[in-house]
Amino acid sequence: MISQQGSTLVVSLVLLVALTLLGVSSLQSTLLEEKMAGNYKDSSRAFQATEAALRAGEDWLQVQAELPNALPSNIGNSDVWSYNAPSTGGSVPNWWNERDEVWWGNNGVSYTAQLDGVTNDPEYLIEEQSFIRDTLNVGIKTDNSGRVFYRVTSRGTGARPTTRSLLQSTYTRRY
Repeated sequence: MISQQGSTLVVSLVLLVALTLLGVSSLQSTLLEEKMAGNYKDSSRAFQATEAALRAGEDWLQVQAELPNALPSNIGNSDVWSYNAPSTGGSVPNWWNERDEVWWGNNGVSYTAQLDGVTNDPEYLIEEQSFIRDTLNVGIKTDNSGRVFYRVTSRGTGARPTTRSLLQSTYTRRY
């Protein structure tokens, strides 16, 4: 009889450790992929909610029969703001970077249609950018035919309030 020294046991334990490490790394990779998929889904919800609010602002402009009055100051819940009026003192060109959720809740127009999987209703805000006349006649003030340009800014969240999306569009309309 040949005496066994336990080499089979040692080889089996080494293979078991190697398979365990492989399984643990595979599990960690799967968990990371699951988190990434959840984050992507949440950011997609935020984007879709923000886009819905953006379209609501554009639709509101489309159905207006007359030129809406642009308000020159930060009066809450106004329909149309003057260009850069939402900024602090009207001097910050990227005012949307300085405004928080409370400000948007007080001043933005809420999109209240049923949206699943979002924390808060998305909001939009409309700024009148400029009026461009159709003619190049200089000095004639009676020619009021032209287009009005608006900037529509919308903000939304996903399932978590920390997942935010912000969109802007330029919308033009004749009155």
